[in-house]
Amino acid sequence: MNNGALYRKVLNSAFFLCMAALLCRITGGLFSIVMVVMGLHWAATRQYGKALACYAFFPFLVVTNPFIVPKPSIMGWALRLGPLLIGLVLVLVGMNRKGRDRLPLGTLFLYLTCAIASSIGGWAPKISLLKMANFIFFILGFWVGTQNLQDYPKELESVRIFILALACITVFGSLCTLPFPAIAYPLDLGMAKVFQEEGIDAATAYFQSRAGGMTLFAGITFHSQTLGPLLSCLFVLVLADVLFVSNKITGLHLTLLAIMPIMLFMTRSRTAFLSFLIGLIMVLKFAVAKARIVSINWKTINRMAKGFVALILLGLVMAEVSNNTITRWIRKSDDIQGDSRSLTDAVTETRMGLMEKSLNEFKLNPLLGMGFQVNYETQVLFGDKPGLVLSAPVEKGLLPIMVLGEGGIVGVIAFAVFIVSFYCKCSNRGYVVTAATFTTFLATNMGEATFFSPGGAGGIEWVLTAVGGFVIDMILLNKRRMARFNVFAA
Repeated sequence: MNNGALYRKVLNSAFFLCMAALLCRITGGLFSIVMVVMGLHWAATRQYGKALACYAFFPFLVVTNPFIVPKPSIMGWALRLGPLLIGLVLVLVGMNRKGRDRLPLGTLFLYLTCAIASSIGGWAPKISLLKMANFIFFILGFWVGTQNLQDYPKELESVRIFILALACITVFGSLCTLPFPAIAYPLDLGMAKVFQEEGIDAATAYFQSRAGGMTLFAGITFHSQTLGPLLSCLFVLVLADVLFVSNKITGLHLTLLAIMPIMLFMTRSRTAFLSFLIGLIMVLKFAVAKARIVSINWKTINRMAKGFVALILLGLVMAEVSNNTITRWIRKSDDIQGDSRSLTDAVTETRMGLMEKSLNEFKLNPLLGMGFQVNYETQVLFGDKPGLVLSAPVEKGLLPIMVLGEGGIVGVIAFAVFIVSFYCKCSNRGYVVTAATFTTFLATNMGEATFFSPGGAGGIEWVLTAVGGFVIDMILLNKRRMARFNVFAA
């Protein structure tokens, strides 16, 4: 595909996605029901690319800034049930596709089986089991829905274009929020209140009045800790697209790859920066070495990658020398002189409370833990409510500590089996990009565990890293098959 055709397709996809979000806004969320119907139609008629794009767009809308796309109750229901219904149809039609290429997620159900036993005697069994059912249906949708797509190059290309369009919306849409600080920095609750009561001009004046305070850039998402990990996942996918699909750096790729690290830094998300570095290393060192594509000049790619990393490091050094930018970023404080915390405390204190909660849960039941995606507060707030509790949010810390608290020793062993099995199967089947993107997702869970949270930031991160990485691997698989066929034909 030439550059002009790529630009047109990405632009068209981005336009339709923006129009869908706009229609959701101006119809009070009613258009989201139309989107569910369209997704179901595409899935039922085997238009896999469009169906998967629709499936993935719902989790993206979940994390968008509510000032940009409000979420009235009817849209909340559509965003929650839409992926489950579309996923169910994708499962039904995907089961008939022949082949053995699928995401290696089978052993994850071993952990979920163990989590059932943990939840029965945990804080809130009913809520744990409902959350588990929601997660299982969410995973099944793209696990079975993407299997054996290697013989559908047009559908794979459709998903690829959607991901690039989503990257453009995230990057350029977030940049467009910068003149409106009440939207770009929604974490400031005082400014959010002024925005709701007095409007955008009053909120901007409020922001300017407190100039010099710490700002956490959230762009078109609802939180800086959402935008940062989202950018790291998108960066890895765009980089993989350059190396393995496009095989050349277009202006679109170069622009996205240049802007995303800067925006990621603006979020001040240390977790996002860690996942960004890990994802970069995984693509350039692991995926490139394992891809087995001979048509690419890897020496040139390596030189360009080293130059890119050198530019980032040089920029960081200059920023630190000029105004202690890195120190302020690591400490998440602009008052360096008045910050008496040790560096370790500054880095860890925001998550220490959550880690201690999980460790206390482990101590209460070391063998099985205290239940899937619940804690003591869940029991107090929602445990005695009658009927179905469809929203019981819970905040967790590091993924390994969360698994320890929720599943105990048995859960940790089962989860470790899943991780080992996942990477072994990726290696055996040549799913190099899937391994790289999934590692990036795991790295985002080192600051805030979103692994089992499809109703929050975890939903879009799961879809991007699992579906996006696997789609690129299927495109790679087609390339290898065509190369073998051409050799045989010659």
